[in-house]
Amino acid sequence: MKAFAPLVLAALAGACAPPSPPPGEGGIPYLATSARVIGPEALYVEAEAVHRSRFHRLERMTLVDPRGREHPAVETRADTVTTVPAGYPAGAIGVGAVSGGPSFVGVGIGFPIVVSDGGRLLFRMRATFRVPDPRAYRREPIGWRIRLHFARKEAPPVVVDRPAPFPGT
Repeated sequence: MKAFAPLVLAALAGACAPPSPPPGEGGIPYLATSARVIGPEALYVEAEAVHRSRFHRLERMTLVDPRGREHPAVETRADTVTTVPAGYPAGAIGVGAVSGGPSFVGVGIGFPIVVSDGGRLLFRMRATFRVPDPRAYRREPIGWRIRLHFARKEAPPVVVDRPAPFPGT
């Protein structure tokens, strides 16, 4: 019996601990990126980065060619959105009545208990790049990258590289 007590305590502690946030792309909590090529000639690339981390500020996004040169965006849009609180049922409270006899019949009214996670801030940046050499980009898209530059208050900056999208996708 005494051997099971630490296991039970460890299981209860694990069940009651708050979940840790997912690491996200590049180690930035909740970071998600997407990109697409605009038009069949691959003249423009549009990229979007969304994250929830208050400790990381996305300063800029650049398009990086295979030689490592960074090309700034021709248009950048950044905004902060408060997400709508999402509620989920945590249980229910009900009132019921049962009548006896050869078969039991029950009637009840239930009220759900809804727990809200509260609204959260969502930081989003969209950038549009003019591809400097569309022919080379269409021919060899693997070497191209989207680079995200994050600043932090009391720590060194973070740079996250994501592959650029393939033309035609």
